[in-house]
Amino acid sequence: MKLSITSDLLEGMIKPSVIVLRGPIGSGKGLFISTLINEYIGRGMGKASILLFMVDTMSFFRTAEFYGIPIRKHLENGALRVNEITSLPMKEERRIDSIMEIISEACIQSRNGLVIIYPAGIALMGLSKSKLAGLVGAINECKKKYGVKIVLSFNEEISKGIREIFEAVADYVFSLSIEIPGAGKPRRYITIVKPLRELLGVSRTAEIEVVPGKGMEIISYGILRQYDAKINLSNRVKTSIEWFDKHTNGIVKGTSILITGSSGAGKTCLLLGLGYGIARSNNKVLFISFEEPPRQLIATMKALGYSYEEIRDNMKIVGINPRTITLNSLFSVVTKHMNTKYDIIMLDGLHVVWKEYGERYHRFLRDLVYYVKSIGGIIFLSKVLTGYEDEKTYTWLSTIVDAIIELRLEKINNEYMRYICFKKFRYHNVEPRCYEYSIESGILTETR
Repeated sequence: MKLSITSDLLEGMIKPSVIVLRGPIGSGKGLFISTLINEYIGRGMGKASILLFMVDTMSFFRTAEFYGIPIRKHLENGALRVNEITSLPMKEERRIDSIMEIISEACIQSRNGLVIIYPAGIALMGLSKSKLAGLVGAINECKKKYGVKIVLSFNEEISKGIREIFEAVADYVFSLSIEIPGAGKPRRYITIVKPLRELLGVSRTAEIEVVPGKGMEIISYGILRQYDAKINLSNRVKTSIEWFDKHTNGIVKGTSILITGSSGAGKTCLLLGLGYGIARSNNKVLFISFEEPPRQLIATMKALGYSYEEIRDNMKIVGINPRTITLNSLFSVVTKHMNTKYDIIMLDGLHVVWKEYGERYHRFLRDLVYYVKSIGGIIFLSKVLTGYEDEKTYTWLSTIVDAIIELRLEKINNEYMRYICFKKFRYHNVEPRCYEYSIESGILTETR
């Protein structure tokens, strides 16, 4: 679901308000403001004025036009006024008077409209706290007298002290951030700092997508409320792997299982074996891999002795490159399939998603687990464990799943031995311990 800045984030921008926008360099403050101007005027909400302090007007417009945001037309038809301020008096008294005069004039020109101060930190730098407090009062008075919405943009690092004074009295405070994962393109996010109520429905943080011709769109993904899990201890799914079913008595519907281990330990093979066995029991399985294409996985199944043709109608294998899909789209794909056909989902290679999206994928995964459990489905998660960051991720994942299976590959006397460890298995009465196993003629066999 994509949200509008004016309608969803700022609740229609009906009331006069003071809005603080903060973020580091490169987080998209200028693009956010260009989008806001275009939405505000384009929807007939009123006129707008932008005060550019030490910012070149043509440079600002070129950035907007690069993303296809047509704000220049609003300037040409008189709905947008631009005031480029290239210098201010050095003395504090004269400077504060000059700033207030500029802001007041903009409020008068855009009565009941929108006034943007960009970047506010540059204009207010060097002013004492007492002068800043006086300016805050004057801006609030301007808001009430002329019915305007005033936006102040701050660089998060440079203007912290100044920004905090304005945040204390602001009606809205939004924080933009940028995250550069280990692989893939940078991701931008917006966090609601103020007001405390959740404007985005799902969370106080949402991803931002840059859409040519529109600018920024806010992506709200996840569930709108946390559903109760539909767990029925008597409703279990058999895997057709004899020793696995012996220990678990089948997988309880409405639960989540994390399979983890080092590279080569057999996570994908175990998932494919479980998927094959579950599908043979006439259950519908959706297998999504973030590492391998479908044909490669089907070939792996064949090498293990599993016939994909036998269970094709009950098991769908999909390969997804995380670089080609947003978290919002991924959530939509999974929930759509779970709602219409499949009741068991397997996600293989989640460490690749973490590398692409960074910490933000935690919220996506939590919401997805909650959703699948809420409809009485089963979700399997598979992830490689390597390094300190992965240990932190593993700890976080362990708190949202019902079961943890760890696969180990150990070298003993020049031979590699496979072990499967049931570390946690809520609702299944499984004793935490490790078992040695092997793959013989495509069958996962417990050796002791």
